[in-house]
Amino acid sequence: MKYSVKHIAYRRMSGPIGVTKEESGTRGMWWEKRRALVNALLSRGHRVDFANRMTKQSAMYPTIASIKDHDMLIIEFGSANKSFYGEDIAQTIKYVNHFHGPKIFINDDPDLSFFWKEITNFKNWSCWFNCLNPIPLDHQPRDIPIYDMPFSSAQIPIKPLRVYDTDKLVYIGRPVGRSKAVKDLITNQVPWVVYGRQDEWDQFGVFVKDPPTQPERADFYASKLGSICLADKKHKSMRWRTGRAYHSIIAGCPTIVEESHDLPGLMKFKNAKDLKAAFHKWRDPDARSEVVLAEQAQIIKDVKIAEKTLAAHGL
Repeated sequence: MKYSVKHIAYRRMSGPIGVTKEESGTRGMWWEKRRALVNALLSRGHRVDFANRMTKQSAMYPTIASIKDHDMLIIEFGSANKSFYGEDIAQTIKYVNHFHGPKIFINDDPDLSFFWKEITNFKNWSCWFNCLNPIPLDHQPRDIPIYDMPFSSAQIPIKPLRVYDTDKLVYIGRPVGRSKAVKDLITNQVPWVVYGRQDEWDQFGVFVKDPPTQPERADFYASKLGSICLADKKHKSMRWRTGRAYHSIIAGCPTIVEESHDLPGLMKFKNAKDLKAAFHKWRDPDARSEVVLAEQAQIIKDVKIAEKTLAAHGL
C-alpha cells in the first residue's frame, strides 16, 4: 500500500524524549509505545524529526529547532508540572500556536486535560486516545475529532516462555484510585508482588520492590507467571487500554483485568478467588501459553483500528 509521504515534527509536551534501549526511567517515559509508533511511521516512508530535548542516553539523536517546513506536528502527552517543565511547556505552546498545518495530540493519560487549557490555536487539530470510548477531556474543544488509536498494536508480540517464575503474580503501578481492589487482594492473601514506589504503598502495609526500567519491562514480564491489571474509574469508563496490561501481553505474560474494566479479549476477574484460580492455572505452561496467545490475538485485531486512524490522517 502506498502512502502520501509526510515530513513530521514530533515533540513531547514536557520532559526529554528517550528512544534507546539504555533509558533509565521507570515511569512516565512512554518508551515502548513511542518507539513502536515512530517505527511504524518510518516503515511507511515518512520522515520523523524530534523537536525536543533528549535524554542523556539518546543525546546522539539530532533534534530540530524549527518546524516551519514540516507537513505535520505530533505532540505527545507529558507532565503538566510547570515547576519542573515550564520551559518545555512554553516551547510546546509556541510551536503549536505558530504551526498552521495538521496537528495531532497523542494522549495516553485520561487525566491530562492541562494541555487544552494552555493553547489558543485550535485549528487543524485531531486527538489520538488509547481507548474504546473516546470522549473529550476537560477543557478540550468539543469540535476536535478524537480517534481511537491502540498504540500497542504497533509492537510485535513475543512468544510465551516455557520456563518462568511460578511463585507470584505481579503488579506494576500505584494504588491511587484502586484502594478497594488492593485491600481485597491483601485481605484474601492473593499471591502477588508489587513493583512501584514504597511511599505510595506504606498505608497498605505492602512491601514494594523496585520496578524495572521501561526498556527492561519486556524481559521482566516474559519471566513472570502473570500480571494483574488494576484501573481507576476513568480508565474503566473510557475503556482505556492501560499500558501495564498490554505491556505484559506483548511480552508473552498473561494479563488479568477487573471485570468492570471492559477490554475485549482479556481475561477478567471478579474477586480474589478468581485471581487465585488464575495463579494455579498459569503454573501449567500449556494453560499459560493458551491465555497469552488468545490475548495477543486481540492486540493483532487492534492493528485494524490503528490502520484506520493512520489512513484517516494520510499516514
